[in-house]
Amino acid sequence: GEAERALAEHGELLADMRAQETEGRQMLGDLSSQLEEARDEENRWRTQAGEAERALAEHGELLADMRAQETEGRQMLGDLSSQLEEARDEENRWRTQAGEAERAL
Repeated sequence: GEAERALAEHGELLADMRAQETEGRQMLGDLSSQLEEARDEENRWRTQAGEAERALAEHGELLADMRAQETEGRQMLGDLSSQLEEARDEENRWRTQAGEAERAL
């Protein structure tokens, strides 16, 4: 009776851990996509900034705007990189917990 109850609790814990791992993988995938989009956007901003520099005599104000966008893009990229690293750390914790739960079974 007690062993069956403990086994059922471990099974529930393992299922919860697997669900968390799945959720972590989804979050990691979403953040990876966002990071890729941010990198693409940063490349567009760099291209635009380069074009603006060539036209600096006529478009000095445009260059300032592009540089502000590039700075904003770098900040967003840094933020997404941090979130991605946190998600990877969380996924590793979930995998460790899931592994411990499996071994406990």
